[in-house]
Amino acid sequence: MQVLDEADRLLTSSFTSELSFLFNLLPRDRQTCLFTATITPSIESLADDPPKPGKEKPFVYRTNEVYVV
Repeated sequence: MQVLDEADRLLTSSFTSELSFLFNLLPRDRQTCLFTATITPSIESLADDPPKPGKEKPFVYRTNEVYVV
């Protein structure tokens, strides 16, 4: 399993080479979990893309609740 936190930041072009390096080291048959508090266009695109053959559509949980600290 691969877990990426702050996915909205990691899916920018700034991290392309680092993520490519990591993805090439990890087994292709893995589960990848992305966590983010910010829904960006790249996150929306990833959530809306059809799944690759043999894969399930991503599970996306969204909340509209506002938390005041």
